[in-house]
Amino acid sequence: MRSTDRSTTQVHHLHHQLHHQIIIKPITNLPPALANPVVPYEGTLRDDLYAWLRHWEERNDLVLALGTSMSGFNCDSVPARAAEKFSTKHSSHKGLVIINLQRTPYDEVASLRIYAKVDTVLPMLAEALGIDDRVRPMDAVSEFFPAAGSVVDEQEGSDGTSGADMFVVPFNGDTGEPDGSGGTVWDLRPQAWLRLTGGPYSGCYGQVIGRVAEGHWRIRFSNCQHPSFPGAKMKPFSLFLGKWWVEEATRGRGIFPGGKIPFVSVTAAEAEASTSSDKDATLGSAAEEQTPSALLDLSKYDKLVKIGMAMGAVEQRMMKDGVPNDRITAFCTAAATTATAA
Repeated sequence: MRSTDRSTTQVHHLHHQLHHQIIIKPITNLPPALANPVVPYEGTLRDDLYAWLRHWEERNDLVLALGTSMSGFNCDSVPARAAEKFSTKHSSHKGLVIINLQRTPYDEVASLRIYAKVDTVLPMLAEALGIDDRVRPMDAVSEFFPAAGSVVDEQEGSDGTSGADMFVVPFNGDTGEPDGSGGTVWDLRPQAWLRLTGGPYSGCYGQVIGRVAEGHWRIRFSNCQHPSFPGAKMKPFSLFLGKWWVEEATRGRGIFPGGKIPFVSVTAAEAEASTSSDKDATLGSAAEEQTPSALLDLSKYDKLVKIGMAMGAVEQRMMKDGVPNDRITAFCTAAATTATAA
């Protein structure tokens, strides 16, 4: 362990997460409470979240890097900037603290470097700060505490526990932007409809299925445009709204400080009207799809074939990306014909 001589340390904690998108996470093979949304390598962070990242890159003066090797991602700029602010003055608390078992590119510029497990160090830190009695065990189940006066109906919630599925949130009911003049209602009762306000599926309508065992809400989307392929539709999928989101939204906290909420509640009539208009647009564009200009850009799959990726793997990638089955069949047939001719 390498350390500077410091008598005090101020730890600033950002309550919100800085990952996709809207902190409503897509279903994966992990339990809903354990999986996190991930921006893929070829993806981009939303402009508002990126601006927030840059804001904290300059504002922060102490960063705790816990259990990460910081191996070249854009977010590494935050701890790197903190390391630049390190001062050897006795009264300074600025710099970068790294706690993990692996070496990182920033070990030599860290003001404190501890090679240990986070689960070992943090209980010791809590004890040193005198807050160890407030640290909950790993298997602790958090209680649900929306803001006082925000619950619309105190009847039994959809998960069978006390509470409700309707909450007043101080945001605009159309845009999701902060609104201190009265706000709107989040209706999370089973079969209620909502519209996403941001992220890759912005504008999509979803229907609440109900709560899962952990108390989070499951929302089903079945008519979303594919974010990467104009004209193509996503297969039906579910997103989960963590119950902590309701706690935060009822207290006026959006995706980031001063930001909007990830969705607004809408009527069934609005959702159904949107679905009908999408179907009409799809039917109206059927003739256009016969022309080369309306075809999906499949060039990236051509490149995968050329570099030697197995055709079956390419086909699976196309299915995962939501390419229509008829396009996949045509592409595979053409690729096989080209390979035979060669």
